Amino acid sequence: MGEKSNVPLDLFLRYHFLDKKNEFSSEDRAVIVQHTYAMTRWKLYLGFLCKKPINWVGRLKAYESDRFQKRKQQNPPEEETMPDHVKVSTPKVLFELIR
Repeated sequence: MGEKSNVPLDLFLRYHFLDKKNEFSSEDRAVIVQHTYAMTRWKLYLGFLCKKPINWVGRLKAYESDRFQKRKQQNPPEEETMPDHVKVSTPKVLFELIR
């Protein structure tokens, strides 16, 4: 599958792991899937925290950072300047509809 495949994430991951059956244990696959979905869920928030230009490598570094991982105990200082829709990692149009 190409990097820019237009398939849902769950299918992309399924096909990826089918192609590489012997490279990952079921525990490894579960961890990869869990973190992939978490990063996708928090895409906007992570984009705000990461260094520019915004890309998936930067988002991964932000995701792995203590600022993000410990945000439930203490909000990162950047959160004070975040727009409300970014704080919940929701597109602005959708956020305005449900606000």
